[in-house]
Amino acid sequence: MRSFLRRILTLKLWVLQAVLRPLFSQPVIVVLVYHSVDDTDWFYGVSAGTFRRQMEYIKRHCRPVTFQEIVSYVKGEIDLPSRAVAVTFDDGYANVAETAFPILKDYGIPMAIFLT
Repeated sequence: MRSFLRRILTLKLWVLQAVLRPLFSQPVIVVLVYHSVDDTDWFYGVSAGTFRRQMEYIKRHCRPVTFQEIVSYVKGEIDLPSRAVAVTFDDGYANVAETAFPILKDYGIPMAIFLT
């Protein structure tokens, strides 16, 4: 049930972004924040299969950028491409290195990790 609700919320956020985009003169900054990539059905985690599908979608329909590019954009140093998306991880769980990183590498998507 949680997985279903999470998917509905994610879809609503993407639709909201698409509807609001024309109202802003500057690109909408999208930063995806993940905690864990595993199959334990933890509320703050996502399964490896779902994560792979999300990264495939990002690679096909978005422009993956580094978190540093987001920072540079906020400082006014660079412009971002339309549909820019940054992928980040909080907490530094081992499954980020073991599961998420190989998937990101497969799709050539950069990531930032914030270790606590």
